[in-house]
Amino acid sequence: MGPWRAVLVAPLSRARATQTEEETMKRALTAAGLILVATGLSGCVTAAKYHELESERDILHTEQDRLTQDIAKLQDDVAGLRAEADALTAKRDSLRSEGDSLRLERDTFEGQRDALKKSHADAVSHYDALVAQLSQEVKQGHLQIKRYKNMLSVDVADKIFFASGSAEIKESGKEVLKKVGKALAQYSDKVIRVVGHTDNLPLTKAHQKLFPTNWELSVARASRAVPPGRVQHRS
Repeated sequence: MGPWRAVLVAPLSRARATQTEEETMKRALTAAGLILVATGLSGCVTAAKYHELESERDILHTEQDRLTQDIAKLQDDVAGLRAEADALTAKRDSLRSEGDSLRLERDTFEGQRDALKKSHADAVSHYDALVAQLSQEVKQGHLQIKRYKNMLSVDVADKIFFASGSAEIKESGKEVLKKVGKALAQYSDKVIRVVGHTDNLPLTKAHQKLFPTNWELSVARASRAVPPGRVQHRS
Protein backbone atom coordinates (compact mmCIF):
# COMPACT_ATOMS: atom_id res chain seq x y z
CA MET A 1 0.00 0.00 0.00
CA GLY A 2 2.86 2.28 0.69
CA PRO A 3 4.34 2.56 -2.79
CA TRP A 4 0.95 2.94 -4.38
CA ARG A 5 0.09 5.81 -2.19
CA ALA A 6 3.25 7.50 -3.09
CA VAL A 7 2.47 7.11 -6.70
CA LEU A 8 -0.99 8.60 -6.27
CA VAL A 9 0.25 11.57 -4.26
CA ALA A 10 2.87 12.64 -6.73
CA PRO A 11 0.53 13.16 -9.67
CA LEU A 12 -1.89 15.08 -7.50
CA SER A 13 0.82 17.46 -6.40
CA ARG A 14 1.89 18.07 -9.95
CA ALA A 15 -1.74 18.72 -10.95
CA ARG A 16 -2.11 21.31 -8.24
CA ALA A 17 1.13 22.92 -9.22
CA THR A 18 0.04 23.13 -12.82
CA GLN A 19 -3.29 24.68 -11.86
CA THR A 20 -1.52 27.26 -9.75
CA GLU A 21 0.82 28.18 -12.56
CA GLU A 22 -2.09 28.56 -14.94
CA GLU A 23 -3.90 30.88 -12.57
CA THR A 24 -0.74 32.90 -12.03
CA MET A 25 -0.24 33.15 -15.75
CA LYS A 26 -3.86 34.26 -16.26
CA ARG A 27 -3.47 36.91 -13.63
CA ALA A 28 -0.25 38.10 -15.25
CA LEU A 29 -1.85 38.18 -18.68
CA THR A 30 -4.87 39.99 -17.31
CA ALA A 31 -2.65 42.55 -15.61
CA ALA A 32 -0.60 42.99 -18.77
CA GLY A 33 -3.79 43.49 -20.76
CA LEU A 34 -5.00 46.09 -18.34
CA ILE A 35 -1.65 47.83 -18.52
CA LEU A 36 -1.72 47.81 -22.32
CA VAL A 37 -5.28 49.10 -22.39
CA ALA A 38 -4.46 51.83 -19.89
CA THR A 39 -1.34 52.76 -21.79
CA GLY A 40 -3.23 52.90 -25.06
CA LEU A 41 -5.96 55.06 -23.58
CA SER A 42 -3.40 57.36 -22.04
CA GLY A 43 -1.63 57.81 -25.42
CA CYS A 44 -4.87 58.74 -27.24
CA VAL A 45 -5.74 61.53 -24.72
CA THR A 46 -2.27 63.11 -24.98
CA ALA A 47 -2.40 63.26 -28.80
CA ALA A 48 -5.85 64.89 -28.78
CA LYS A 49 -4.71 67.40 -26.23
CA TYR A 50 -1.61 68.07 -28.29
CA HIS A 51 -3.65 68.73 -31.42
CA GLU A 52 -5.95 70.97 -29.43
CA LEU A 53 -3.00 72.94 -28.13
CA GLU A 54 -1.56 73.18 -31.62
CA SER A 55 -4.87 74.55 -32.87
CA GLU A 56 -4.96 77.08 -30.06
CA ARG A 57 -1.36 78.02 -30.80
CA ASP A 58 -2.18 78.59 -34.48
CA ILE A 59 -5.15 80.73 -33.51
CA LEU A 60 -2.96 82.74 -31.15
CA HIS A 61 -0.30 83.15 -33.83
CA THR A 62 -2.94 84.35 -36.28
CA GLU A 63 -4.31 86.77 -33.70
CA GLN A 64 -0.78 87.93 -32.90
CA ASP A 65 -0.07 88.58 -36.58
CA ARG A 66 -3.32 90.52 -36.89
CA LEU A 67 -2.51 92.57 -33.81
CA THR A 68 1.00 93.21 -35.12
CA GLN A 69 -0.46 94.45 -38.38
CA ASP A 70 -2.95 96.60 -36.47
CA ILE A 71 -0.12 98.06 -34.38
CA ALA A 72 1.92 98.79 -37.51
CA LYS A 73 -1.09 100.48 -39.11
CA LEU A 74 -1.75 102.49 -35.96
CA GLN A 75 1.89 103.52 -35.85
CA ASP A 76 1.65 104.66 -39.47
CA ASP A 77 -1.54 106.54 -38.63
CA VAL A 78 0.15 108.18 -35.65
CA ALA A 79 3.14 109.15 -37.80
CA GLY A 80 0.80 110.59 -40.41
CA LEU A 81 -1.16 112.50 -37.80
CA ARG A 82 2.05 113.84 -36.28
CA ALA A 83 3.24 114.98 -39.70
CA GLU A 84 -0.14 116.61 -40.30
CA ALA A 85 0.00 118.22 -36.86
CA ASP A 86 3.50 119.54 -37.58
CA ALA A 87 2.31 120.92 -40.91
CA LEU A 88 -0.68 122.57 -39.23
CA THR A 89 1.58 123.99 -36.53
CA ALA A 90 3.93 125.40 -39.15
CA LYS A 91 0.97 126.85 -41.06
CA ARG A 92 -0.41 128.31 -37.83
CA ASP A 93 2.94 129.92 -37.04
CA SER A 94 3.15 131.24 -40.60
CA LEU A 95 -0.37 132.67 -40.36
CA ARG A 96 0.46 134.23 -37.00
CA SER A 97 3.58 135.80 -38.45
CA GLU A 98 1.61 136.98 -41.47
CA GLY A 99 -1.07 138.31 -39.14
CA ASP A 100 1.54 140.19 -37.13
CA SER A 101 2.96 141.65 -40.35
CA LEU A 102 -0.51 142.63 -41.53
CA ARG A 103 -1.30 144.23 -38.18
CA LEU A 104 1.97 146.14 -38.29
CA GLU A 105 1.24 147.20 -41.86
CA ARG A 106 -2.29 148.18 -40.85
CA ASP A 107 -0.95 150.24 -37.95
CA THR A 108 1.53 151.88 -40.31
CA PHE A 109 -1.20 152.69 -42.81
CA GLU A 110 -3.45 153.98 -40.06
CA GLY A 111 -0.62 156.18 -38.83
CA GLN A 112 -0.02 157.48 -42.34
CA ARG A 113 -3.75 158.00 -42.82
CA ASP A 114 -3.99 159.93 -39.57
CA ALA A 115 -0.95 161.98 -40.53
CA LEU A 116 -2.47 162.74 -43.92
CA LYS A 117 -5.77 163.66 -42.30
CA LYS A 118 -3.95 165.99 -39.93
CA SER A 119 -1.88 167.42 -42.76
CA HIS A 120 -5.03 167.99 -44.80
CA ALA A 121 -6.79 169.58 -41.84
CA ASP A 122 -3.74 171.78 -41.23
CA ALA A 123 -3.63 172.76 -44.89
CA VAL A 124 -7.31 173.70 -44.82
CA SER A 125 -6.81 175.67 -41.62
CA HIS A 126 -3.71 177.43 -42.99
CA TYR A 127 -5.47 178.14 -46.25
CA ASP A 128 -8.42 179.71 -44.49
CA ALA A 129 -6.08 181.74 -42.27
CA LEU A 130 -4.01 183.00 -45.21
CA VAL A 131 -7.08 183.87 -47.23
CA ALA A 132 -8.44 185.82 -44.26
CA GLN A 133 -5.14 187.67 -43.72
CA LEU A 134 -4.49 188.39 -47.38
CA SER A 135 -8.08 188.81 -48.48
CA GLN A 136 -7.50 192.40 -49.63
CA GLU A 137 -4.54 191.46 -51.84
CA VAL A 138 -6.52 188.52 -53.23
CA LYS A 139 -9.46 190.76 -54.08
CA GLN A 140 -7.15 193.27 -55.78
CA GLY A 141 -5.64 190.51 -57.89
CA HIS A 142 -2.15 191.00 -56.48
CA LEU A 143 -1.89 187.35 -55.50
CA GLN A 144 -3.64 183.97 -55.57
CA ILE A 145 -3.70 181.36 -52.81
CA LYS A 146 -4.00 177.76 -53.97
CA ARG A 147 -4.41 174.67 -51.81
CA TYR A 148 -3.03 171.27 -52.80
CA LYS A 149 -3.00 167.95 -50.94
CA ASN A 150 -0.36 168.86 -48.40
CA MET A 151 0.85 172.28 -49.41
CA LEU A 152 -0.24 175.84 -50.10
CA SER A 153 0.88 178.04 -52.93
CA VAL A 154 0.87 181.85 -52.85
CA ASP A 155 1.27 183.13 -56.39
CA VAL A 156 2.10 186.84 -56.65
CA ALA A 157 1.41 188.72 -59.87
CA ASP A 158 4.74 189.53 -61.49
CA LYS A 159 3.52 192.88 -62.81
CA ILE A 160 3.52 194.38 -59.31
CA PHE A 161 6.93 192.95 -58.49
CA PHE A 162 9.32 193.36 -61.40
CA ALA A 163 9.74 195.39 -64.51
CA SER A 164 10.38 193.44 -67.69
CA GLY A 165 13.88 191.92 -67.68
CA SER A 166 14.61 193.29 -64.19
CA ALA A 167 15.22 191.51 -60.88
CA GLU A 168 14.62 194.62 -58.74
CA ILE A 169 11.38 194.53 -56.71
CA LYS A 170 9.01 197.46 -57.20
CA GLU A 171 7.77 199.43 -54.20
CA SER A 172 4.25 198.08 -54.76
CA GLY A 173 5.67 194.59 -54.72
CA LYS A 174 7.58 195.26 -51.51
CA GLU A 175 4.35 196.21 -49.72
CA VAL A 176 2.62 193.04 -50.85
CA LEU A 177 5.71 190.99 -50.00
CA LYS A 178 5.74 192.40 -46.45
CA LYS A 179 2.13 191.37 -45.94
CA VAL A 180 2.80 187.89 -47.32
CA GLY A 181 5.90 187.56 -45.12
CA LYS A 182 3.94 188.61 -42.05
CA ALA A 183 1.21 186.08 -42.83
CA LEU A 184 3.74 183.27 -43.38
CA ALA A 185 5.78 184.11 -40.24
CA GLN A 186 3.36 182.11 -38.09
CA TYR A 187 4.37 178.94 -39.95
CA SER A 188 7.97 178.82 -38.84
CA ASP A 189 7.83 175.03 -38.65
CA LYS A 190 6.93 174.76 -42.33
CA VAL A 191 9.18 174.69 -45.36
CA ILE A 192 8.56 177.79 -47.48
CA ARG A 193 9.90 177.71 -51.00
CA VAL A 194 10.21 180.86 -53.08
CA VAL A 195 10.13 180.29 -56.82
CA GLY A 196 10.94 183.06 -59.29
CA HIS A 197 9.57 183.22 -62.81
CA THR A 198 10.63 185.04 -65.92
CA ASP A 199 8.74 187.24 -68.36
CA ASN A 200 6.99 186.11 -71.48
CA LEU A 201 9.29 188.47 -73.41
CA PRO A 202 12.82 187.45 -74.43
CA LEU A 203 15.73 189.18 -72.75
CA THR A 204 17.19 192.20 -74.50
CA LYS A 205 20.89 192.45 -75.19
CA ALA A 206 21.22 194.97 -72.38
CA HIS A 207 19.55 192.59 -69.92
CA GLN A 208 21.64 189.66 -71.19
CA LYS A 209 24.73 191.41 -69.88
CA LEU A 210 23.35 190.84 -66.36
CA PHE A 211 21.33 187.68 -67.00
CA PRO A 212 22.60 185.60 -69.91
CA THR A 213 19.48 183.42 -69.82
CA ASN A 214 16.04 183.45 -68.26
CA TRP A 215 17.28 180.91 -65.71
CA GLU A 216 19.67 183.45 -64.17
CA LEU A 217 16.85 186.03 -64.19
CA SER A 218 14.43 183.71 -62.36
CA VAL A 219 17.06 182.86 -59.72
CA ALA A 220 17.84 186.54 -59.20
CA ARG A 221 14.17 187.42 -58.77
CA ALA A 222 13.64 184.59 -56.24
CA SER A 223 16.69 185.65 -54.20
CA ARG A 224 15.45 189.26 -54.06
CA ALA A 225 12.31 188.12 -52.24
CA VAL A 226 14.26 186.39 -49.47
CA PRO A 227 16.70 188.05 -47.04
CA PRO A 228 20.29 186.95 -47.77
CA GLY A 229 20.57 185.22 -44.40
CA ARG A 230 17.54 183.04 -45.14
CA VAL A 231 18.71 181.78 -48.53
CA GLN A 232 19.78 178.13 -48.66
CA HIS A 233 21.48 176.82 -51.76
CA ARG A 234 21.00 173.15 -52.62
CA SER A 235 22.94 171.22 -55.20
